[in-house]
Amino acid sequence: LLLHFFPSKALEETVQSGGGVQSVFAWDWADWGLLAGVDLDRSSMSLTETQSIPTIGTFPQGVHYDYEVAAFTRAAYAQATWRPNADWSLRFGARGEQIDYEYDDHAPVGGFGRFLRAPDREDDFSVLTARLNVVHRFDGGAVAYANYTTGARPPQATDLYSLQITQTPGEQEVEEIASAEAGVR
Repeated sequence: LLLHFFPSKALEETVQSGGGVQSVFAWDWADWGLLAGVDLDRSSMSLTETQSIPTIGTFPQGVHYDYEVAAFTRAAYAQATWRPNADWSLRFGARGEQIDYEYDDHAPVGGFGRFLRAPDREDDFSVLTARLNVVHRFDGGAVAYANYTTGARPPQATDLYSLQITQTPGEQEVEEIASAEAGVR
Protein backbone atom coordinates (compact mmCIF):
# COMPACT_ATOMS: atom_id res chain seq x y z
CA LEU A 1 0.00 0.00 0.00
CA LEU A 2 1.49 3.31 -1.06
CA LEU A 3 0.70 5.75 1.77
CA HIS A 4 0.02 8.57 -0.71
CA PHE A 5 -2.08 10.42 1.88
CA PHE A 6 1.01 11.14 4.06
CA PRO A 7 3.83 13.50 3.10
CA SER A 8 6.21 10.52 3.35
CA LYS A 9 4.57 8.62 0.47
CA ALA A 10 5.97 5.55 2.26
CA LEU A 11 5.38 2.03 1.00
CA GLU A 12 3.72 -0.32 3.49
CA GLU A 13 4.16 -4.02 2.75
CA THR A 14 2.21 -6.58 4.77
CA VAL A 15 1.90 -10.34 4.74
CA GLN A 16 -0.65 -12.33 6.73
CA SER A 17 -1.35 -16.02 7.11
CA GLY A 18 -3.35 -18.04 9.55
CA GLY A 19 -5.89 -20.69 10.20
CA GLY A 20 -8.26 -21.88 12.81
CA VAL A 21 -11.13 -24.04 13.92
CA GLN A 22 -14.65 -23.01 14.82
CA SER A 23 -16.98 -25.42 16.57
CA VAL A 24 -20.62 -25.27 17.57
CA PHE A 25 -22.73 -27.73 19.48
CA ALA A 26 -26.50 -27.40 19.55
CA TRP A 27 -28.93 -29.03 21.95
CA ASP A 28 -32.71 -28.70 22.14
CA TRP A 29 -34.90 -30.16 24.82
CA ALA A 30 -38.40 -29.25 25.96
CA ASP A 31 -38.60 -25.44 25.99
CA TRP A 32 -34.81 -24.90 26.14
CA GLY A 33 -32.15 -24.59 23.47
CA LEU A 34 -28.40 -24.30 23.94
CA LEU A 35 -25.59 -23.36 21.55
CA ALA A 36 -21.99 -23.65 22.75
CA GLY A 37 -18.63 -23.77 21.09
CA VAL A 38 -14.94 -23.08 20.99
CA ASP A 39 -13.00 -21.05 18.42
CA LEU A 40 -9.22 -21.30 17.94
CA ASP A 41 -7.09 -19.19 15.60
CA ARG A 42 -3.37 -18.93 15.03
CA SER A 43 -2.05 -16.27 12.69
CA SER A 44 1.11 -14.43 11.80
CA MET A 45 1.78 -11.17 10.02
CA SER A 46 4.66 -8.97 9.04
CA LEU A 47 4.75 -5.27 8.27
CA THR A 48 7.48 -3.17 6.69
CA GLU A 49 7.05 0.55 6.04
CA THR A 50 9.77 2.31 4.04
CA GLN A 51 10.10 5.92 2.90
CA SER A 52 12.26 6.25 -0.22
CA ILE A 53 11.95 10.02 -0.70
CA PRO A 54 14.10 12.44 1.35
CA THR A 55 13.08 13.40 4.89
CA ILE A 56 10.06 15.71 5.12
CA GLY A 57 9.59 17.23 8.59
CA THR A 58 9.07 14.35 11.05
CA PHE A 59 8.83 11.74 8.24
CA PRO A 60 12.43 10.49 7.90
CA GLN A 61 13.79 8.68 4.86
CA GLY A 62 14.36 4.99 5.55
CA VAL A 63 12.59 2.16 7.35
CA HIS A 64 9.80 3.39 9.62
CA TYR A 65 8.70 -0.10 10.79
CA ASP A 66 9.85 -3.66 10.21
CA TYR A 67 8.29 -6.30 12.43
CA GLU A 68 6.56 -9.68 12.68
CA VAL A 69 3.71 -10.65 14.99
CA ALA A 70 2.40 -14.10 15.89
CA ALA A 71 -1.08 -14.24 17.43
CA PHE A 72 -3.03 -17.00 19.13
CA THR A 73 -6.73 -16.54 19.89
CA ARG A 74 -8.98 -18.84 21.87
CA ALA A 75 -12.62 -18.25 22.63
CA ALA A 76 -15.48 -20.14 24.25
CA TYR A 77 -19.13 -19.19 24.07
CA ALA A 78 -22.56 -20.36 25.13
CA GLN A 79 -26.08 -19.12 24.42
CA ALA A 80 -29.27 -20.45 25.99
CA THR A 81 -32.81 -19.85 24.76
CA TRP A 82 -35.87 -20.43 26.91
CA ARG A 83 -39.34 -20.53 25.34
CA PRO A 84 -41.81 -21.05 28.19
CA ASN A 85 -44.70 -20.73 25.73
CA ALA A 86 -45.44 -19.67 22.14
CA ASP A 87 -45.61 -15.96 23.09
CA TRP A 88 -42.36 -15.49 25.04
CA SER A 89 -38.68 -16.19 24.50
CA LEU A 90 -35.63 -15.27 26.55
CA ARG A 91 -32.13 -15.60 25.12
CA PHE A 92 -28.93 -15.02 27.05
CA GLY A 93 -25.33 -15.78 26.27
CA ALA A 94 -21.69 -14.95 26.85
CA ARG A 95 -18.38 -15.21 25.03
CA GLY A 96 -14.93 -15.17 26.57
CA GLU A 97 -11.86 -14.57 24.43
CA GLN A 98 -8.11 -14.58 25.07
CA ILE A 99 -5.59 -13.30 22.50
CA ASP A 100 -1.81 -13.44 22.86
CA TYR A 101 0.65 -11.54 20.67
CA GLU A 102 4.38 -12.17 20.22
CA TYR A 103 6.05 -9.15 18.59
CA ASP A 104 9.51 -9.35 16.99
CA ASP A 105 11.08 -6.05 15.87
CA HIS A 106 13.64 -6.08 13.02
CA ALA A 107 14.40 -2.31 12.97
CA PRO A 108 16.54 -0.37 15.45
CA VAL A 109 14.55 0.15 18.66
CA GLY A 110 13.46 3.66 19.70
CA GLY A 111 12.27 6.84 18.08
CA PHE A 112 12.80 7.50 14.39
CA GLY A 113 11.26 10.81 13.37
CA ARG A 114 7.61 10.58 14.37
CA PHE A 115 7.74 6.77 14.60
CA LEU A 116 8.41 4.62 17.68
CA ARG A 117 9.80 1.13 17.25
CA ALA A 118 9.21 -0.91 20.39
CA PRO A 119 11.57 -3.64 21.58
CA ASP A 120 10.44 -7.26 21.26
CA ARG A 121 7.53 -7.93 23.60
CA GLU A 122 4.53 -10.10 24.37
CA ASP A 123 1.02 -8.75 24.98
CA ASP A 124 -2.19 -10.50 25.92
CA PHE A 125 -5.81 -9.44 26.24
CA SER A 126 -8.94 -11.04 27.70
CA VAL A 127 -12.49 -10.00 26.88
CA LEU A 128 -15.90 -11.11 28.05
CA THR A 129 -19.06 -10.11 26.20
CA ALA A 130 -22.71 -10.86 26.95
CA ARG A 131 -26.15 -10.71 25.36
CA LEU A 132 -29.68 -10.68 26.75
CA ASN A 133 -32.80 -10.69 24.55
CA VAL A 134 -36.48 -10.85 25.52
CA VAL A 135 -39.26 -11.20 22.91
CA HIS A 136 -43.04 -11.20 23.31
CA ARG A 137 -45.36 -12.04 20.42
CA PHE A 138 -48.85 -10.48 20.53
CA ASP A 139 -52.01 -11.75 18.90
CA GLY A 140 -52.23 -10.13 15.48
CA GLY A 141 -48.51 -10.44 14.66
CA ALA A 142 -46.92 -7.55 16.60
CA VAL A 143 -43.68 -8.33 18.43
CA ALA A 144 -42.16 -6.45 21.37
CA TYR A 145 -38.47 -6.92 22.09
CA ALA A 146 -35.70 -5.73 24.37
CA ASN A 147 -31.98 -6.34 23.84
CA TYR A 148 -28.89 -5.65 25.90
CA THR A 149 -25.54 -6.49 24.32
CA THR A 150 -21.92 -5.82 25.18
CA GLY A 151 -19.06 -5.95 22.71
CA ALA A 152 -15.29 -5.75 22.90
CA ARG A 153 -12.35 -5.63 20.49
CA PRO A 154 -8.79 -6.28 21.60
CA PRO A 155 -6.22 -4.05 19.89
CA GLN A 156 -5.06 -5.24 16.49
CA ALA A 157 -1.36 -5.78 15.82
CA THR A 158 -1.00 -2.45 14.02
CA ASP A 159 -2.66 -0.67 16.98
CA LEU A 160 -0.02 -2.19 19.26
CA TYR A 161 3.16 -2.01 17.20
CA SER A 162 2.87 0.75 14.53
CA LEU A 163 3.37 3.41 17.18
CA GLN A 164 3.95 7.14 17.06
CA ILE A 165 6.66 8.79 19.17
CA THR A 166 4.02 10.16 21.60
CA GLN A 167 2.68 6.66 22.40
CA THR A 168 3.89 4.15 24.96
CA PRO A 169 4.13 0.43 24.11
CA GLY A 170 1.58 -1.52 26.10
CA GLU A 171 -0.79 1.38 26.83
CA GLN A 172 -3.31 0.24 24.22
CA GLU A 173 -6.47 -1.21 25.72
CA VAL A 174 -9.50 -3.25 24.78
CA GLU A 175 -12.27 -1.18 23.15
CA GLU A 176 -15.66 -1.86 24.77
CA ILE A 177 -19.23 -0.96 23.87
CA ALA A 178 -22.66 -1.63 25.36
CA SER A 179 -26.00 -1.37 23.58
CA ALA A 180 -29.56 -1.40 24.87
CA GLU A 181 -32.65 -1.22 22.69
CA ALA A 182 -36.35 -1.91 22.90
CA GLY A 183 -39.14 -1.68 20.41
CA VAL A 184 -42.26 -3.02 18.78
CA ARG A 185 -42.48 -4.23 15.20
